[in-house]
Amino acid sequence: MDNAPTGLVIPFPDIEQAIGAYRRAFILPTTFGLMAHLTVIFPFMPRNEMTTAVTETLQALFYQIPPIEYTISGLATFPQVLYLEMDDERPFIELIQAVEREYPKYPSFGGQFESIIPHITIAKNETISQSEAEFLKNSPQFLPVAGVCRTVWLIEKRGDNYQMTHSFQLGIGDLHE
Repeated sequence: MDNAPTGLVIPFPDIEQAIGAYRRAFILPTTFGLMAHLTVIFPFMPRNEMTTAVTETLQALFYQIPPIEYTISGLATFPQVLYLEMDDERPFIELIQAVEREYPKYPSFGGQFESIIPHITIAKNETISQSEAEFLKNSPQFLPVAGVCRTVWLIEKRGDNYQMTHSFQLGIGDLHE
């Protein structure tokens, strides 16, 4: 288990609070207990390779990236996935690419996709069109939603779920509080 992959995600607690019940109802058990989040890098470094030097390097990297203001106005789909679409993907892509430059052995989603599409998965199943209709019916006032991302989590598998084991702040400390 020590070589289990870790991951880097951006948590969205406000989105989880607003639509967490919907996510749990319409997502297959693939969120591993995580709240609404945007995946930065998964899989990332195996747990047995995570050192204090790695977490210090990650924090130094994230201090150089300012908090990310976002707006989400719409939904989009991948096959069997319904997700919240970022109006401006650029700052998230830049953050992901910064981590990939620092750790080229760990590309986003294992390098399996040609392009990076930052998103927050809200349903994952075989009936995405039904899930989208259900979301729009039950959450008509949810979109648009806006906020500021200030942290990136390092997650590790604990039992059947992933849990945050380290929280990194974006930006230069209290200047962005």
